Amino acid sequence: MLALLLLACGSEPEPEPPWTAPDEPGPYAAGVTSFQMTGAHEEAISVEVWYPAIQPENQDPSPYLEIPMAGTAYREATPVTADGPFPLIAFSHGSQGIRYQSITLTEHWASHGFVVVAPDHPGNTFLDPDQLDLALIADRRPGQVVDAVDALLARTADPADKLAGLTAGDDYLMTGHSFGAWTTLAVAGGQIDHAGMVIWCESNPDSRFCELTEEVLTVPGSPDPRATHALSMAPGGWYAFGDQGLDSVKPAMVWGGTMDEMTPYEEEIRPTYDGLSAPAELWTLADAGHFVFSDLCRVAPFISDECDDDGGYLDLPTGQDIVRTATTSWLRRMADVDARDQAWWDEAALTWPEATREAR
Repeated sequence: MLALLLLACGSEPEPEPPWTAPDEPGPYAAGVTSFQMTGAHEEAISVEVWYPAIQPENQDPSPYLEIPMAGTAYREATPVTADGPFPLIAFSHGSQGIRYQSITLTEHWASHGFVVVAPDHPGNTFLDPDQLDLALIADRRPGQVVDAVDALLARTADPADKLAGLTAGDDYLMTGHSFGAWTTLAVAGGQIDHAGMVIWCESNPDSRFCELTEEVLTVPGSPDPRATHALSMAPGGWYAFGDQGLDSVKPAMVWGGTMDEMTPYEEEIRPTYDGLSAPAELWTLADAGHFVFSDLCRVAPFISDECDDDGGYLDLPTGQDIVRTATTSWLRRMADVDARDQAWWDEAALTWPEATREAR
C-alpha cells in the first residue's frame, strides 16, 4: 500500500508557472539593474538589464539614472529564480535614443518572464548625439549588442552574481527600434551587400541610410547565430542588405506607422518586409509616427508633432498598447515558453481597427 501511495505522489504533475495574458501586466514585477562594460574598441558602454523580480514592499518604481523618467521597474529588486531560466531578449535603441528609451516594452517583457539586455551605442545616444561618424556607429552597433549579451551571460553563469541562473542564453530574440531595427536585422542574420548599396544609393542619394559613408560599405556584416528571431520596429536602410541579404533573417516581425517621417513607410518599412523570406509578418499602424515604439516623447516632447495630441497622429497610448500586446504575444510564442500563449493567440485574434497584420 505504501509503495502505491508513493507512486501516486510521484506521478503528480508539476505546477504550471504563473501566466497572464499579453495585454495585461505579467505575473512578475520588473526588476532593473545597470552595469558598465568596455567594448571591443575600448569604448565605455552602459548596459541596462530588466528581469522577472519579486514585488518589493512599500517601494515605488525606480527612476532611470541619467534621465528623470520612471516606469514600472524596481531597481535592484530580488530576481525570481524558481521559475527560471528565462528566455533572453536583446534590444538596440534608435539613433540618438538611449538604452531605456522603450521601457513601455522592455519592462512589460520582463514582467512576462523575459530577461532583456540593452546597451547604449556610444556616440549615438540622447546624451552624446553624433559624437562619432555615422559609418563608424553603424559598423560598431551589432558588435556592441553581441558584447552586451556575452557580458550578461558571464554574469548569469557566475553562481556568486545576483543574476545567476536567470537566463541560459543558448539563443536570444533580437529587437530594436529605428537604427536599432536596422541593427536587429544585421545581428539576426542579415548579410550586408556593399556593392549593391553603393549602386542603389547613387540613384537614391536622399535616402536616410545613404548618409553612411563608403567606409561602412567595406565592413563585413556580423550576424550572431544565437540571435534566432528579429523584431524590427520602424526599420530603415533595407538596401544595405541588397536583394537577398535579408533572406536569412527569420522568423521576423516588422512594424511600421503610415505617418512615419523618419523612416517613411513605403520607402523604408514595407521594402524591409518585402525583402524577408517566410516566416515573416508585417504590422502596420494607421496614422502612427516614428516614436510610438518608444517613450522618447516623455523625455523630449519637442522631437516630433506626434508627441502632441494634434496633427492627426494615432494617439501614443493606443499605439503603444497595441505594440506592447502584440510583441509580447509574438515573443512568447517564438520562445515557445508556454502552451497557453498559443491558445490565447488563437482565441484572441487581435483585431484592432488601427492595426493591419500581413504574414507569410
